[in-house]
Amino acid sequence: MRLYFISFTRTGVSLSKSLAKFCEKSHQCNLYSTKPYDASISVTSVKEFTHQAFEKADGIVFIGACGIAARSIAPYLKHKGEDPAVVVLDEKGKFSISLLSGHGGGANALARELAGYTKGQAVITTATDVQEKTAVDVWAKQQGLWFDDWNRAKKISAAVLEGKKISVSSDFPIFSLPEEFFESEIGDLGICISFDEEKKPFDETLLLVPQIVVVGIGCKKGTEAEEIEKFLLEVLKEKSISHHSICCVCSIDLKQEEKGILQVCNQYGWKFCTFSAEELEKAKGSFSSSDFVKHITGVDNVCERSAVLGSQGGTLLQKKIARDGITLAIAVKPWGVGVGV
Repeated sequence: MRLYFISFTRTGVSLSKSLAKFCEKSHQCNLYSTKPYDASISVTSVKEFTHQAFEKADGIVFIGACGIAARSIAPYLKHKGEDPAVVVLDEKGKFSISLLSGHGGGANALARELAGYTKGQAVITTATDVQEKTAVDVWAKQQGLWFDDWNRAKKISAAVLEGKKISVSSDFPIFSLPEEFFESEIGDLGICISFDEEKKPFDETLLLVPQIVVVGIGCKKGTEAEEIEKFLLEVLKEKSISHHSICCVCSIDLKQEEKGILQVCNQYGWKFCTFSAEELEKAKGSFSSSDFVKHITGVDNVCERSAVLGSQGGTLLQKKIARDGITLAIAVKPWGVGVGV
């Protein structure tokens, strides 16, 4: 996580420095304070700091009073699926309070992590945590599942808190489920794990999309982003694969600066990875072969081989398909419900 720490006293800055050092292996930490104390960036306006933090940070840690934090963040609150985690610690670290985005933003986990260092008390108030029940949004995050229907997720968590069992329908092998869930397609309210956004086995279906799809791509130099995006989305639609399932786009290292590919990846938040011709040559499987492509790149196929390598030996869902100088292939990583990420 990219964490922004804000402190208001010398003692608070000292604590934030210690916390940042503790977190440096797992988080990127930036230190701010309202006065020019050592090792922190001085801010003249807490309001402006908070505005910038909401735009750039994954988590904000206030070292000070809850009231300051609450008033500072109030103007910038959007939605639990978008807001960063906000945690408040007193300057002695006795209490680490999850104030905002406890589940979706990870504030509960962050509060516990920071309390573990200060040997203080993590203050968690979300009902599922207090009742030690499974929160579907937390579970989905642990499994690498995308969703955006927060109202339905809220209904499922409410049902869990009432002691109800939740039906789960899955297009993927189920290795384990939380005790509150069970495999079934019967029920009015349930969870569907699928690439297909149109699949709704329940009257009220919460779709969870595994982010395990890898796209392999090749294209002519200078191919426009709009052409790449249009072709890719059409192929995904034909295969009933949500674009939210994509975790990575892969190609040969000759394309690592290809603007069109980079623009599409940046637009959708997809990681872009490249491999050398030698690495692609070692990919295991049966692939389409082109003497022309081998002459240009040094390997007989880019899209299929890069998709398989990027998926860590996964399965091709779509072999090479070409149009207007663009080649695409789609692979899926080995995965099952309960495996996690």
